[in-house]
Amino acid sequence: MNCTSWNRNFGVSLLGILTVFHVSVLFLPFASCNLDRGAYKDGHVILGGLFNLHFAGTEDHCGDLFTMGLGHAEAMIFAIESVNENPRLLSNVTLGYDIRDYCERTALAMKITYDLLRSSDQNCMPSTNLSSTGNVTVVTSKPISALVGPYNSGSAVLVGSLLQVAPIPAISPTATSVELSSPLYNDFFRTVPPDNWQAQVMADIIEHFNWTYVAAVGVDDSYGRNGIWALEQESYDRKSFCVAFSEFIPRLKFQEKIKQTVSRIKAKSSIGVIIVWLSGGKGRAFLNEATDQNLQGRTFILSDALTAEEAVFLDPRFTVLDGSLGIQPRDYQDPAFEEHLKRITPEKSFERGMMWWEEFWSSHFNCSGNKSSDSDIPACEANLTLNNIVTKIRSSFVSYVIDAVYALAYAVDSIYNCSTTNEADCPSVKPFVKGSDVQKSLRNVSFPGVTGRIRFDSSGDPLSASYDIISFQRVSTIGTPHRKVLVGCWDKETTPKLRLNESSLHWGSLLNNLSVPASFCARECSPGTMKSPTTPCCWECITCPQGTISAGNGSSSCTECQPETKPNDKRTECEDLTVINISLMSPTGVSIIAITSIGVLFLLLTLSVYVKFYNTPVVKASSREMSFLLLFGIMTLFALAVLELVEPSQALCYIVYVGRYFALNLCVTVLFLKTMRITSVFQVDKVAELFTPCFKTIQRQTMTIIFMNSVALSLIALWMMFDPPRREKLIRPDEYIFLVCKPFGFNTGFSLFLAVCSYTSTVALLCTYYAFKARDIPENFNETKYIGFSMYILLLSSIAYYPVVFNFESWYVTLVACSTTLVTSFGLLICMYGPKMYIVVLQPQRNTLESVRSQVSQYSFHKSRSQIWAASTSVGSLSNVLSKST
Repeated sequence: MNCTSWNRNFGVSLLGILTVFHVSVLFLPFASCNLDRGAYKDGHVILGGLFNLHFAGTEDHCGDLFTMGLGHAEAMIFAIESVNENPRLLSNVTLGYDIRDYCERTALAMKITYDLLRSSDQNCMPSTNLSSTGNVTVVTSKPISALVGPYNSGSAVLVGSLLQVAPIPAISPTATSVELSSPLYNDFFRTVPPDNWQAQVMADIIEHFNWTYVAAVGVDDSYGRNGIWALEQESYDRKSFCVAFSEFIPRLKFQEKIKQTVSRIKAKSSIGVIIVWLSGGKGRAFLNEATDQNLQGRTFILSDALTAEEAVFLDPRFTVLDGSLGIQPRDYQDPAFEEHLKRITPEKSFERGMMWWEEFWSSHFNCSGNKSSDSDIPACEANLTLNNIVTKIRSSFVSYVIDAVYALAYAVDSIYNCSTTNEADCPSVKPFVKGSDVQKSLRNVSFPGVTGRIRFDSSGDPLSASYDIISFQRVSTIGTPHRKVLVGCWDKETTPKLRLNESSLHWGSLLNNLSVPASFCARECSPGTMKSPTTPCCWECITCPQGTISAGNGSSSCTECQPETKPNDKRTECEDLTVINISLMSPTGVSIIAITSIGVLFLLLTLSVYVKFYNTPVVKASSREMSFLLLFGIMTLFALAVLELVEPSQALCYIVYVGRYFALNLCVTVLFLKTMRITSVFQVDKVAELFTPCFKTIQRQTMTIIFMNSVALSLIALWMMFDPPRREKLIRPDEYIFLVCKPFGFNTGFSLFLAVCSYTSTVALLCTYYAFKARDIPENFNETKYIGFSMYILLLSSIAYYPVVFNFESWYVTLVACSTTLVTSFGLLICMYGPKMYIVVLQPQRNTLESVRSQVSQYSFHKSRSQIWAASTSVGSLSNVLSKST
């Protein structure tokens, strides 16, 4: 697979993730950070490392060196070197590493991971290897088989998704978000327990000290949100304490939100305990703001990310931290690693090519490990070591880093051991060990690690979960750093799980050091909520029930809204219900108007053609006057389709119902008269012949039309007089108002309405029947076939219209009314005028007297002998009509 193909497939699979990544990279250039610098060592199998070795700093700079991140990177190197020196593990196979720094930034972590995956493809790489000295760019010649890291959960979520495409397993010693236990992160493992256990630790502590009302602050990412949610779930399940409120600090531009959050906590004086589920710069900024706002006398319970960070408890500025508690994964000591740290000297660190150590010597001792450097910084003394400042580098997570490396080593060892057996189902180790094979092997590892027996469950989480409870205590006076005092522990395998040494606890100077702080419920409910008594928390504020509001603070009940109103989203006031009628300017309304306009244009075109060819045989044969009446009826239906979109009023209800049944009756009677005229002329039906006198002259046809419509109009007039249509407002509480025209209100109106419909339906059915009987007459006179089609459409539209209108009440009733009206209109227009327009405009040779006579003669010839005389009479009659009109 070449580079182009790799990138294309990779990009398609990660469209969602890389969109976030590309945007972040475009706006965060990190100009002053050498993004590619790192530590590299070759080996048969390369393990990637992704750590925070610098604080975030400003928008385009990496900040100061994060010494604990340096300790994590050193722990990984130490573990790899220990594995390589162990003859019983990976015999004749060496592990290498490619460690990168992402400066506490998720976007940079994504970029580095992407670069690692791309550079791991041999077809995309130069052939040179890296000798990592100074600030040399890292270039690998071998793919990484697994990744250790990243440090924080927010980055782990994105990096874990990115690595799955490769697929390459990631094993983090520090990312604890519960989200990473999801099956979506099948390639993600960790040696540190997930945060659902940490939430249980916090809940146990809260219960132990009888705190019933606490606040929570979390970072707005996977780590903070899932941690707070887990704690809230514990609160819900236990019902022994309540989380008063949860605030989430955004990942970017968080200063203002932190100020607001601290101010909110400060305003709630009864809340004495605050859960802080923050990390990195946001955690430090929160503690700094709490100090600036003098949030004294409160007890903070810090999650593991802040508890393990030396910048927190060693910073003397954070005076509010005195007496607070912290939770961190069990701090397992590894004497070998601590001895390793103590033996590190500036000269040794420089020889190993880790440029981060150079920063460490420079920032902490103002010297350089490079004796040949031309820098103004003096060279470090030869006997300088970390003996007295190991705690600045070593965190409680280093043992989990070491176990993560060993887990990968055992997984790779299993692969190599299998390959030596020559079994058919063994994974290949040539040219390199595949990440997918490492992932499968990781699920089966089991070995005694620094933190205990290392095994993973189906989610990639460790089976064990143990925590230390830390008390932050000031050494002496203000201005001196805090120290971390171990005051208890928690283990999910023991009973009881929580064990505290309360004699070692220290609650801060404002709490007289020994008195346990109180944290209880005593807050007013905000507008939109009301007090609901609870057993453990005195009361809680619940959202007003549907249809009710509370406008003031501290409401004990909610007020019901009026019928035509509903609560707003916040349920602080009532607002008018939305009228859901389709309007003229809505997308649906515009569409209906556009379709109607097309119909009107076609109707006008038809009218103009009929006027222009008024005296031609085809136009004459279609009963010109009745055709114009039919066009008027169709035009009325088009107008009604638009009027349906206008908000109903009493006058409009009259117009719509009178117009609908007048137009329908007019169209039906015209078509009925046309049908009877044709059937009588061609002697298709004996009954139809009885109506022949009604069709002999235009005057008689007009009188017949007037008579047939007067019956319908009389019924409509009685309907309008005794029980007319009325505008009604249908109200669905808390949902909508639908304005509708009801055709009647009482049985009288229903009877008259039924009479109108029955009369029109009877004429329509008779018309359909005779149109069917006269379907075989000459084509130029055969309107009956198209009349039949028109009537079928009209009847089917009515069948669709009436059940919906009389059984449903919503906006789609208007849509059905408009649609069926348009279908009827277009059906009449196309079926009745389409064929004639085709002949008149496109086949004028058929629009001649000779053509008409020829068709009639052929029709007569094929009739039986008993019908020859009648058909001949018809020919003569029609010929005379056509000749006189010419």
